[in-house]
Amino acid sequence: MDALAGIFPPGTDLCQIPIGVPPDGQKPDFNDVGLKSLTISFSVILTTIAIAFALGRLFANIRKLGLSDLFVLFAAIANIIYAVFLIVYAKYNRHQWNLPLCWINGQYELVAYIYESLTCLSLFFSKTATLLLFKQVFNVSRAMHIAIWIGIAVSFVLYGSSLAALSYLSAPHAGQTWDQVANDAIISNLSPLYKGVAPVVIPLYWGVAQGAIGTVFDIYIFILPLPILYRLNLTKKRKLQLSALFFVAILGVVGSVVSLAYRVVSIRGSTPDLTYSAGVLLNCNLIEMNIALIVCSTPAFANFMRNYVLQSRIFRSLRSTLRNNNSGPMLSKRSLNPNRPRTGRDVPPKRKRLSEKDGGRGIDVDMIDTLLLKTGVSVDIEASRSIDMPSTGDSGAM
Repeated sequence: MDALAGIFPPGTDLCQIPIGVPPDGQKPDFNDVGLKSLTISFSVILTTIAIAFALGRLFANIRKLGLSDLFVLFAAIANIIYAVFLIVYAKYNRHQWNLPLCWINGQYELVAYIYESLTCLSLFFSKTATLLLFKQVFNVSRAMHIAIWIGIAVSFVLYGSSLAALSYLSAPHAGQTWDQVANDAIISNLSPLYKGVAPVVIPLYWGVAQGAIGTVFDIYIFILPLPILYRLNLTKKRKLQLSALFFVAILGVVGSVVSLAYRVVSIRGSTPDLTYSAGVLLNCNLIEMNIALIVCSTPAFANFMRNYVLQSRIFRSLRSTLRNNNSGPMLSKRSLNPNRPRTGRDVPPKRKRLSEKDGGRGIDVDMIDTLLLKTGVSVDIEASRSIDMPSTGDSGAM
């Protein structure tokens, strides 16, 4: 940091100087952990859950992997790398008056660039995979087809342009090093009297614009399948159950809104607490990235649980044991009386099936999710009408 010699007296220990001036009544505390514990907890828990969903999807589709599955794999890899960096460098997520100035160096700038790059890549792959999933599941009308491709185009333009702008504005130019980038950022934001303005890690105004568009895009993806789901010729209960597959996306919308709010806060005021706001943003990005990965993996993960977990020998044995423990004594008492009238209550109930009025001819209620989630099955208005028509020989092809 030789370039900072003109700002501070010779021999100044930058590790004893905070990045920002603390509020009245507070003192710098370089031992403060800030958001470190929260960041590590979020990283481990959310990433583990999201990766479990992604691996479940990939395993369920192992024999028919498509482009959307490849995107899910890329998103999962990006999320893992992001979580690892977030855990290793969680010490930076604190108030700027508790962060020593010597920590702002080339490594800090490089890590900040990696954070934002991984966020763009993960969100692009996961949200595009979600749209490709809609394209697979919903054999749809022309309007829905166009809406899906518009979403894919917006995803490419939004995150592709963000990555390009980030590389141009935040990465070293020809002949520069990351340390020079860090020095330039500090010098451009520190007045000669050192007012405590924290270094700008990324162009904040671009971040606000990206966050605003990203929030609208999340809402667009969230509501895109709902009209079709609610126009299916199913009971209200089944519609709500199917809609629940997509309602988890609202958590990603919430994370996106909170992220946008902190992006706006980070550019307000003369001395904003940028390092703390950056820590909150990183956690919001983590939530949004993992929720996006969960959303695009949920349908296939449900099939994985149904076909490979619930039908596994261990789970079936456990379920049988629990069922016998609960019903065994009652059934044994009833069987003592051979003259007891047969009411049919001792016979396990048959699986419910959709009736004519529910929009199907003997379709298994428990299998309707699988039916709707298989590739190429139409769930558009034309499909719901075709269910009411007499079945043909082609219907068994599914």
